[in-house]
Amino acid sequence: MAFCPKLPHFIVLTALFLLAVPSHQQGLPTCGRSTLSKIVGGSESAPNEFPWMVHLQLIFWSGDAATCGGTLISKDWVLTAAHCLYGAVSAILTLGAHDITSSSSSLSFNVSSRSFVTHPNFIYGVVENDIALIQLPSSVSPSANIQAACLPFANDPDQVNDAVVITGWGNFSNAAGSGLSPILRKMDSHVISSLGTNGKCQQSAGLGSFSGEKIICSDGSLQRHYCYGDDGGPMNFYNQEWDRWFVIGVAGTGDASIHCQNTNKPNVFNRVRGYLDWIEGVTSLKPITTTSTTTTTTTTTTRPPTTMDPSYFDCTNKPDGNYPNPASDCSTTFYMCSNGISYLFTCAQAGTVYRPEIYACDWPPSVAGCQ
Repeated sequence: MAFCPKLPHFIVLTALFLLAVPSHQQGLPTCGRSTLSKIVGGSESAPNEFPWMVHLQLIFWSGDAATCGGTLISKDWVLTAAHCLYGAVSAILTLGAHDITSSSSSLSFNVSSRSFVTHPNFIYGVVENDIALIQLPSSVSPSANIQAACLPFANDPDQVNDAVVITGWGNFSNAAGSGLSPILRKMDSHVISSLGTNGKCQQSAGLGSFSGEKIICSDGSLQRHYCYGDDGGPMNFYNQEWDRWFVIGVAGTGDASIHCQNTNKPNVFNRVRGYLDWIEGVTSLKPITTTSTTTTTTTTTTRPPTTMDPSYFDCTNKPDGNYPNPASDCSTTFYMCSNGISYLFTCAQAGTVYRPEIYACDWPPSVAGCQ
């Protein structure tokens, strides 16, 4: 992996975000938290800076081995690239590592191929659907060096020009025989357009036509390129509004040549947003949800103002999630249960009311009991 500059500090978690974390993220209650908040490039990462990073050592029938990256997305599941698992019979997964040669603060699992779940439409050598999941043999507990990254919102924008950070233990030097990095490294980049099937990324990548709904790309010029061994690792996006890191892409095949850093081709990732339904179907994990208000022409996603009102609505023994306000079938407010505590929310857009069937706010004509 090739890298650039460096930067700042840590931003404190807001209470409102904790209220909006769905039940699977409450198992790892602080998804996407890091010892630093927004970073701009650098070379070696700081210890615990990306605590969702997973090092994969793949073992094949021949006895050969390969290295890939992965992302912890819950206490039980790791997200990676399907081509990394192709033909592998087992893998050693290391969580919480900074220096992969040291075991002082890391946790390792040996898993067989029975724990691998590749996307059903994956074809080796095709960039789309190059995404896979690995189930851990036992749940992990969150700690300073092991945390899950947040899954993206289902209605995230294409994020063109947004700053992103790419992380991995892959090749980092153009010196012949330099090999993989034992230290987790990072580089800054920004998203470039892969709109439709012939965006800027498609024109530059040299990989033929592919869909921007399934692929997200970042600029790979000026030595901002992932290389061999970085495959399967995350495109990390820091969402300032939510004060959290999200995994929005899964790295495709890294260049194994010593010229990797000097290429100007874009970095090609499978867009996680496009695979949320598949991820949920395999793992039962859901992305962080917000209150959505939909018309025939626009969709607005906003965190509504909230007030705690634990006395009016009883969340005892209720699953975490949204519930209609029992005071009215046509209410502009609704309750959210989180760990047995109720929180009163107001619909974000004026004129909308809570619609129980979709667990979100909608216009009154779409809500039973409203005129």
